[in-house]
Amino acid sequence: MFLVRLLFISFVIVSHAFCAELTFHDAVERLLSHNHDLKIAQYEINKSKADLLGAQRRPNPILYGSYSFLDVRHQFGDQAKGSPAFLVAHLDHPIELGGKRDQRIKTAHEMIHYTQLLVEENKRQALINLLNVYYQTQADQAHYHNVLNNRHNFTKLLTIAQGKFAHKLIDDVDVKELDLQLMDYNKEVEIIHATLLTDRETLAMMLSLDANTLQIPEISPTPTDITTSLDELIAYAQTHRPDCLAAIQNVTVAKASIDLEKANAVLDITLGIESEQYAPNYTNPLLGVSAAIPLPLYNHNQGAIERAKVTLMQAKTHQSKISQQVASDVTQAFILYKTQQKVSRATQEEFNAINQLKRKHHLIFERQGMPILDLLDNLRRHNDYQRNVIRSSIDLMIAQEYLKLMAGITPVSIKE
Repeated sequence: MFLVRLLFISFVIVSHAFCAELTFHDAVERLLSHNHDLKIAQYEINKSKADLLGAQRRPNPILYGSYSFLDVRHQFGDQAKGSPAFLVAHLDHPIELGGKRDQRIKTAHEMIHYTQLLVEENKRQALINLLNVYYQTQADQAHYHNVLNNRHNFTKLLTIAQGKFAHKLIDDVDVKELDLQLMDYNKEVEIIHATLLTDRETLAMMLSLDANTLQIPEISPTPTDITTSLDELIAYAQTHRPDCLAAIQNVTVAKASIDLEKANAVLDITLGIESEQYAPNYTNPLLGVSAAIPLPLYNHNQGAIERAKVTLMQAKTHQSKISQQVASDVTQAFILYKTQQKVSRATQEEFNAINQLKRKHHLIFERQGMPILDLLDNLRRHNDYQRNVIRSSIDLMIAQEYLKLMAGITPVSIKE
């Protein structure tokens, strides 16, 4: 009996853990640690580190040998009279000059940092997508619950109307109007339910979850307002947003590339050592050394250097553009957030008023009677405002989180 109770308690605990509601911050954590696209992007950093390994390598030495020559007329023997056969072994070692290796390593390190910033920007863009999908799913859920509740309340109203019809207080045309309205409610339930299921599936895919286990809390009151000024948000974004930092780092990479191409213009030399042994005894070997250096008559790597300089100018222009774009993004998001605050408050006040009217109309219809078309018109108006208040609440939460992302503020960090 004790074992049965223990298993039951364990089952309840595990079920609660797996069915816990997923808040937006939970979804952010889940996305940053489990999203497949972000995992794929993360490997780009490893590729950059592999480029660093290549940059650290030195040129390989070259070893070659030869045997000359074989006397064909005397069975390839080197004992034939007058045979000039000899054995040669030669080792060449390229020597890089101009600090090429050091500059390659420096450029590779800068590229790793640049790639890391691009991955962070990829995460920020993914969070923007998550923001829209998560709150759209939450809005679908709220609409679905409301339309179910509205249909339930309407069936009660229909029951009252049928009682009135039985007592000949209303005619059959009024009852048919209500029946048609019930059909609209049924159709609306099916449409909203299908929308909820598809959006939930999209969200589950983003978070690498099973859609059947995904539960989202109901719409909650808006969190604490953002009180930071617009200028402060812009300044923070320009020094913290990943795409802005990546643009700055891109300039650094471009400068390092110019230095690398200038280093590549410095000619390398090749030093060699050689041993020769002559037939017929192959004794008393001769040792020699050699050196080779290209003559810079035609190519001083001018093309690559000039190309790197143009790339630097592009990077600086791009940095200026991104800085202005960041300021514009934050400004637009700030205006949207402040406007949505006013819209949300106004919509809520309108809904409170129409909700009171709805209750009064129900009482009038139940106790005294009123035209069915007027009643239906009031119900439609109430349902429209009901949808509007959900939409405005969701839009406000989206606007607030969107402003944070535009300012380079991550909603939540990954738990260590």
